[in-house]
Formats: sequence, structure tokens, C-alpha cells
Amino acid sequence: MTLRIRTNLAAACLAALVAVPLAATPRITSVSPPGGQRGTAVQLVLEGSGLSGRLRVHSEVPGSLTELTADADSGGRHFLLEIGAAAPPGAYRIAVETDHGVSNAWLFSVSDLPEIREKESLSARAPRNDSGEAAQVIAVPVVVSGTLTSADRDRFRVGLEAGQRVTFEVEARRLGSAVDPVLAVSGPDGRLIGRPDDSPGVGGDARISLEAAASGDYLVEVRDSRFSDQSRNFYRLVAGPVEYAEAIFPLGWKSGESVEVELSGGTLAQPERVVAEGEEVRLPDGRGGLPIPFLRSDDPEILEPEAEAARLLSPSTVVNGRIEQPGEVDSYRIDVKEGEQWLLETQAAVLGTSQLYTLLTVSDQNGTKLGSAGDQPPEELLSNISVRSEAFGDPALGLTVPEGVSGLRVDVEDLLGRGGPGYSYRLVARRQPGDFIVRLDDTHVNIPRGGATSVSFTMDRRGFDGPVRIIAENLPPGVTAEGGNIPAEFGGMTTQRQSLNGRLMFAATEDAESARSQLSLYAEGTAVDGSAIRRPVLTSRVVTSVAGTRQRPVRLRGPTGRVDATVTVPPPATIEVLSGHQLRLIQGQQHVIKWAFHTHQPGVRAVDPIRLINGPAVANLRILGDAKIKAGDKLSSLDMNTTMGTPAMRFDLVLQGRVRHEGAVHQIYSRAIAVDIVQGYEVGAPTGPVSVQAGGEFQISGSFARRAEFDSEVVLEAANLPAGVSCRPLTIGDSPETYSLSCEAEDAVESGDHLIEVVPRSVLAGRDKEAVPYNISPVEAVLAISREG
Repeated sequence: MTLRIRTNLAAACLAALVAVPLAATPRITSVSPPGGQRGTAVQLVLEGSGLSGRLRVHSEVPGSLTELTADADSGGRHFLLEIGAAAPPGAYRIAVETDHGVSNAWLFSVSDLPEIREKESLSARAPRNDSGEAAQVIAVPVVVSGTLTSADRDRFRVGLEAGQRVTFEVEARRLGSAVDPVLAVSGPDGRLIGRPDDSPGVGGDARISLEAAASGDYLVEVRDSRFSDQSRNFYRLVAGPVEYAEAIFPLGWKSGESVEVELSGGTLAQPERVVAEGEEVRLPDGRGGLPIPFLRSDDPEILEPEAEAARLLSPSTVVNGRIEQPGEVDSYRIDVKEGEQWLLETQAAVLGTSQLYTLLTVSDQNGTKLGSAGDQPPEELLSNISVRSEAFGDPALGLTVPEGVSGLRVDVEDLLGRGGPGYSYRLVARRQPGDFIVRLDDTHVNIPRGGATSVSFTMDRRGFDGPVRIIAENLPPGVTAEGGNIPAEFGGMTTQRQSLNGRLMFAATEDAESARSQLSLYAEGTAVDGSAIRRPVLTSRVVTSVAGTRQRPVRLRGPTGRVDATVTVPPPATIEVLSGHQLRLIQGQQHVIKWAFHTHQPGVRAVDPIRLINGPAVANLRILGDAKIKAGDKLSSLDMNTTMGTPAMRFDLVLQGRVRHEGAVHQIYSRAIAVDIVQGYEVGAPTGPVSVQAGGEFQISGSFARRAEFDSEVVLEAANLPAGVSCRPLTIGDSPETYSLSCEAEDAVESGDHLIEVVPRSVLAGRDKEAVPYNISPVEAVLAISREG
């Protein structure tokens, strides 16, 4: 059966409907070809998993799509894609949807040049083009779609006339490819003309423009910078008289507002001005290739004032600036008060449209350096400075204003002393105690009816050490969100914080409507001064894993704080938590997590044993019992053990498993188990100095609070007492709100102020009938001793 659907030039939602066998969540692993010329038709092949049966293709490519074959086992799903003749050059999103959810997205590049394929990548038996003698002959203008494997070097021979202008550009990272491309162009005499890598304005891709000095054959080589072996290894070589800009200013503006931006460099004889309306900017009249990404924020935005002296930096206002000349330093001033907490944040590298390696330096009103970011941690580990040298690509710095400081000088410069039209930046100062960035690691949320799914988040700390909670809003009917807790930072004050992970669980009722919606995601925390911090979660349109040690995934920025979600068909199996979803443990206690495994379709087989995931990476927290669990166990349990060294915190545990049904593998999850590790009791210090008269009796009093789960006796003793002062230990067996130690001072006691401690001691009974010492930190008090006369 073939179904043909026409679309308009704004967007397309295309469907091909056949039988409905059960399949896992769809995933695209290849789109071939990765692009096409506008006004032409291409045979589009989608390959991956879970693509059999009923399939709906969500495409933003202007044009129409026709299903050619519905048999995914015959080498993928084949479509005839007819690209609209008026389609603007750019990268357009393609994803597929089945009853089991929406797949990852793939970007399809539309150009206005003729398109061909690299012959080597068409067949394993095709001759290789790794040498100059075997180079594939091409004629400009053209776009060549190819692939790179390991130590592959793809070479192309192109004939040019003297004086002919041509641009060679690789599209790879901007389309979500894992290839990190390098270009090399040699002239007819064999001499190297240029070898660009990470060219300005192309987000990690490579580009070179030249005027042929002589007529003859020019050799163009494309390779991966690390000769790595990547699964998503495609690229597109653009060759022709393509115009482009390599610099943009400003880099972004406030959401919902239009702004005039300057495009310069590249092939432009002089800067051109265009109006930015959305999140992309392109040359007027349809010129050029892929558009330039443009940042949007929720803050007020201004252009840097044209002043020679340090300019006033208004709190929570984004300043768009540019380092115009090599060695230039842009300076700003902030009026502050001692004790205030400030966060300074920059953006330059985040979109790959600025060449600036930002160096951020802060000094006081006298010129004394307080801290820097983007170069190295401060020379001294100052407790009032928090540095993040790389916060998802750009430096930020947080500080507490030291005593005697009334003003700050903020300097922005290039770490390498460079400058020019392509060295733009964004700078914002916020009066707040630290901040954080939270990023969604997934591109789409698929929620099974009657089941649960998990999405993960990565947090980057910017001077904020406390816990963070991920909040999901605009949930569709029948859908709930649980978890999302990222614990506080542990390990003491350092100049750089590690990234932490968290998970948010989504569950749908059995009668929830199968539909797509857009969720709003926010990260919330509480600052040390009690003020609330709420930040939208960063999202990605495309996420591509990059093979190799210490390689970050390729992430193409998505709409901030928003992600698409789909309610799908029920899962073939579920995991039920039998021991409760809310758990509170005193440090040193243990808990048994019981679960049951249920199948809902015949022929379902467990692939892996059920296991707990998302436990925080802290010492003294152990999950026992994994070795006893086998794949397919219907009932079992896991023991969670804590010790006195387990930090008080809140986190979420999730049970995870994999099952196979009708040849497809499905991930299944339990609902979130919210775990609170708490201190058994708290002892408060006296509210002020304790007045003591020599020769008299007195009381040392404070607050006392006990957790209901902690039923052991607590003994309080006074320590570090001066000579001549004694206090009787106090045993607390119930739950009073206050305590009082009875003390006395001898006549000969020495007058003055003395720092003492109230020391709590207890045991934690019940673990294997063993009394484990449970002692919390002492509290301090001041004895103010005086004598009559």
C-alpha cells in the first residue's frame, strides 16, 4: 500500500500506514542521503530500529514525501522526497513516530547546488579515493555526500580556471555528525593552499574560500581530525561560488524581540545588516548555505556602550560586546556592597559562532585581582571565589564581595590576545549566591500508558552547592512526573564543582490519551540566603555520541526549557515497587527494596536482571543483592545500606530492566523511589552567651529535635569546660523541644569568656542486634564568667 501526502512549505507531517506489529521505541541510525538540492526529488532511506509497521514521518523539509516500501527489513524504509523549489537552504528536522513513540531527530540539509554521492561510500566493492591518483573527479558547483571510516581520507579532483572563485565547505557537526572534519586543498603544483579545521562561524566544521591562482586540477581532501571510527560518520562537501559570513554581532537577543544584526567576514566585501526574528540568521535573498544560529534569552539585552572607560554593568542585563582589536580589553564596573554574592556569566563558544576564547577577570576598586575564569583556577583557594573554567563551553565566575570592597571591575578579553569582527561575547552579572545550568540529555520523551519512562539530566554547578529539583509543567492529562532530585555537592569548598546527574520519571495511566504535547522543564534550587533560583532546562534538537576517550556528544541546541512528549502504547512488561515510593532513612540504617516483575504480553523474555540506577556517587551508600537476582525473576529485593558517613540528602532510585518481545528489545522502568537520608536528631546551640556567676549554678540550654524513626537515648555532655566549672550529663529518652544541662561554677573560677562544646552521644540500635555508635557534631557555646565586685 502506498500513501501520498502533500505538504505546505512551512512544515510537514507525513504518514505511511500499514500493519501494526509490536516494535520497540523507534530510533533512526541513518538517513541517506543526508541532503538534497531544492526543486529536485531524492530517494530517502531511513534506517534504524523499531521502524517496521505503522510509521508516521514528521518532517520539516519543505515539499512532499511518498512511501515507496513499508518493509524495514529490506534495507530501511524508502521514501520519495520532493523538495520544494522555493525551500530556503538550511537544516531541517526529520523524525519518525510509531505507536511506541517518537524517534530521535535527524537533520536533512537542503542546498541550491547539484548533489552527487561519494562513489566509495556507495559500495564496499567501490574503488577507494584515498590517494591523489584515485581521487574522485567532480565539477563545481556541487555538493558531495560521503562517509569517513577510521583512517579514511576522501579525495576529490576539481578543475578550476585561473581567477575562478570557489568555496569548499564541509557540513558535518552542524548536522549532528560525529565526524570532526578537516579540509585540505592543494593547487595544480601540489602545494598545500590551506588546511582549515574548526573554521570561524561553522560550529566545528571546516571551510575555505580561494581564488584559483592558475588553471588546472585542484585536490580537495576531507578527513576526520582524529581518524576516529564513528557510527554516525556522514559529511557533505559543498563546492562552488557560495557566499557566506563568518562573523555575527550581536550573538543573540531577548526572546520575542527582533533586532538588527551585522554579518561580516567570509566572502562578504563589506558587512551586511539583516533583521533577526527567530533563532537563525541568514544572508538576504536566499544567498549562502546553512543559516547561523542565534541565541535567545529571557533577560533584557543591550549592546555594549561606546565608552573608553569602564562601563556600568546593570544587574541581570545581558551586554552584547565585541573585542574589536587584538589585545583589546573590554572593562565594566559594578557597584557592590561587601558580603553580597554575585555571579558573572559569559557566552561566546556556546553556538560556535564566535572565535573568542573568553578570559574573565574581576578586580576590586583598587585594582586588586579577586578572581578569573577561562584561564586557570585562582592562585590561592579563596573561600569567597567560585570558578567554573568551562560551563558547557563558556567561563563563569561567582564571588562573595570581600570586606572593604565597594566596586568591581570586570574585564573581558581573548585568552590569546586576538580580536576582530568575529570575537563577540555576551556578559551578564546577577546579584545572587551562585547558579547552575541543567541540561536534558534526551531529545524527546516517550511515556507508555500504564508504565513509566526515565529521562536524565546533567547539572553544571556555578558556585551553587545545594540540591536542585527538576520540575515538569504542562503535563498532559493522565501523566505524572516524579523524582528529578539532584543532591547537594559534597566534599568541601573547591574552586571548581563537578557535574552531577539526575533523573525525572514520567508515568501515564492506563487510560491516558495517546497524543503529543510540549512539556516545560525548569530546575529549581534555594540559595543560602533563602532566595529561589529557577532556570529553564537546556534542551537539544540532536544528540550524537562521539566515540573515543573523553569525547563529548555533539549537541545541537533546542528550544530552551521545552521538550516534546508522546504518550504511547503500554509496555510489554512493568516493574512494580512493593516496599513504597517514599523512603526516609536515618544515617546508618538499612532498607530492603522489594519489587515484582510483571509481563503483559505472551512471549516476553527478560534480557537483563532488574537493577537499581541513579544512586548518588557518594561513599558509604551501598546496594547489595545484585548477585542474587537473575534475569526473569518475578519477585526479589535489594538491600540499601547507609552508614554514619552517608551525607544527609535527597535522591531518587529507579529500578530498570530490559525485555525482548517479538525480536525487539524494550527498556522498562519502575516509578521513582524518593529517598531521604536524614540525621537522627539535632541539637541546637544556646542562642547567646551563657552568663555564669562564680560560686553559682547555671543552665546551658538549647533546642532539641528528634526524628520519629530514631528512638535511641541521647546523652548530652559539656566539654572543654574551664577549670572550676562542671556540668552533669543529661540523658534524653523522649522528644522534648529543648534541653538544659545543670552546671555549677566554683568560687575560684577564672572570669572571662570561654568557648565550650555540647557533645551529643548515642547509639543506633537494630542492625543485626548490634549497637552502632551514632554521634553527630558538637555545638559550641560561650561561657561568660564574671565575679562579684
